[in-house]
Amino acid sequence: MTKRQKELFDYISSYWAERGYAPSYEEMALAMGIVSKSGIHRMVKALTERGFVNSLPGKARSVVLP
Repeated sequence: MTKRQKELFDYISSYWAERGYAPSYEEMALAMGIVSKSGIHRMVKALTERGFVNSLPGKARSVVLP
C-alpha cells in the first residue's frame, strides 16, 4: 500500500466508524486534495484489488470495509 492509499484507507475507515457508511467519491477527493473523482476511483480500485476495501458497483457510497 502506498502512502497516499494508506491516507485514503485511514480516511474511509474513520469516516465509516463515525457515520456508519462510506464517504462519497466527492468527499474522498476533497479530503485527499484531489481535483477529479477519476483519481479517487483509481485509488479505490487499487485498494479493492489489494483486498483492503470492497466496492459494490452501481451503488452510491459503495466502498465497504471487509
